[in-house]
Amino acid sequence: MLELEGIPLLLMLAFWIYCVFDAINADESRIRNLPKLVWVFIVLIFFDVGAIAWFVAGRPRAAWQPTFTYGDQARTAPRGPAADVDFLQRVDRGGTQRRREAEVELNRREEELRRREEELRRRDGGNATPD
Repeated sequence: MLELEGIPLLLMLAFWIYCVFDAINADESRIRNLPKLVWVFIVLIFFDVGAIAWFVAGRPRAAWQPTFTYGDQARTAPRGPAADVDFLQRVDRGGTQRRREAEVELNRREEELRRREEELRRRDGGNATPD
């Protein structure tokens, strides 16, 4: 064990108390390497070494991630846009309208191009050869 005094001792004590409560309140299915009860005893019995061991090797990795509630369902934050079904549906709804508008505009421009090409052919007397 480390021999500490003064402020370092207070900091280590605060860290140890945090680790004790964290080990007790952690979800047992997410704790790594050892069962929850073993980790609690390690942190309680081995003051500084136990707290550091819990923090490095036992604590769940994703304990800091926020959870969001959608209706009655709680879930973790999505990893990216492809994992968020609600987001994809909202984007698709907006995208469908924009696609329709773009298609109408494209059809209008193609018709305008056909009209201009026909006008050029008539003006040149049909002598123009297509590329």
